[in-house]
Amino acid sequence: MTRIKHIEPDRVLKLLIDSAHVLRLLARYPEAEERLNLAVRTSRALANQSQGLLAEAELAFLYYTCGLLDKGLEVAKRVAASQDLTESRASAWNTMGNIHLRRCNFMAAEQCFLKALTCYQQLGRETSIAIIKNNLANISNVRGDHLSALKLYNQSLEIFERSGDVFRTAHVLYAISQMQLEMNAVDKARQYLQRSLQLRTRMQDYRGLVNCLLSLASIETDLRDFQAASGYLEQADEVIEKRRLSDPHLIVFRHGTAGILFFTMGEHRRAEECFLALIEISERMGFAEFLSGGYNWLGKNRVYRDRSSEGLKDIEQGIILAASKDLPYEEKTGWGYMAECCLLLSDRAGAEEAAARYIEAGVRQGLSREQAEEEIGKIIKRF
Repeated sequence: MTRIKHIEPDRVLKLLIDSAHVLRLLARYPEAEERLNLAVRTSRALANQSQGLLAEAELAFLYYTCGLLDKGLEVAKRVAASQDLTESRASAWNTMGNIHLRRCNFMAAEQCFLKALTCYQQLGRETSIAIIKNNLANISNVRGDHLSALKLYNQSLEIFERSGDVFRTAHVLYAISQMQLEMNAVDKARQYLQRSLQLRTRMQDYRGLVNCLLSLASIETDLRDFQAASGYLEQADEVIEKRRLSDPHLIVFRHGTAGILFFTMGEHRRAEECFLALIEISERMGFAEFLSGGYNWLGKNRVYRDRSSEGLKDIEQGIILAASKDLPYEEKTGWGYMAECCLLLSDRAGAEEAAARYIEAGVRQGLSREQAEEEIGKIIKRF
């Protein structure tokens, strides 16, 4: 007769939380949510506050990952309001910072990250301190303060390298590469991406490896080296297929990268297939940012292909979605595409209206009016 081993309630809670963490990494979000909610209910029944806070902190981050920003913010605020100095509370401040950052609420994001940083410093969690500094660097980067961003990135990089955290070292190298791209330092961006790619290959981080390959493909697309870009895309597709990668964030990134490559090559039919696939996945998963971007690119592709105003309806849909979800960066991007397409269709009045709305969204994003005007000016100048 098989004996049933007794498991302590605290151990059950830990198993629920740990398994939910794994499910989140596997992009099995509904299952992860179900287990975390069970852990929250169980912890309340057992009056186990510490495990309950941990479960809720994980739940907040899960909602952030899924793009359910309002729900994530609500749960994170509840955890952060606790009075105990715990990693769960610090994690909640970090999640709130990431949510505010995604919404371009930079001041609120910075305040949350600094509170998380103080908690982690008091707890003596060096790795977590480096993670927060990386997040603060992201804010400086978006604000255009690249010197401050690079200083913070390098501080994070030094901690991760010293502790032998290869995974996070590769992540920071990738982040620096994206900043170098924004500064038009393409050669440096390539160097950081190649370093990140080497580390991710060594530790068999296939998801990160694909991200690097797709970023390299984007660089070559911008430089109109279509052979090199296609080569990186093919390598990424091989890894996705061979390793059976199904993370929806990764697949959406792949379709977006491929769609932009095909659009730039003038292969509008193939581009549309990619953008429609991106939209389908984003809609199913609730990825508002990617869904908005997908509609923007779908409309732009159709305007360029057909030379008709029908594609403007898709761009408008992307803009409306971004505005409804309080995503000023995506809204600004949509207005930029609208201005570009109106100019292509010789609709000067429509382009001027879109340019004005671009500037408004840019200011909400955190840009100065002068920066936003300079950005849209570059788009209009091409016509």
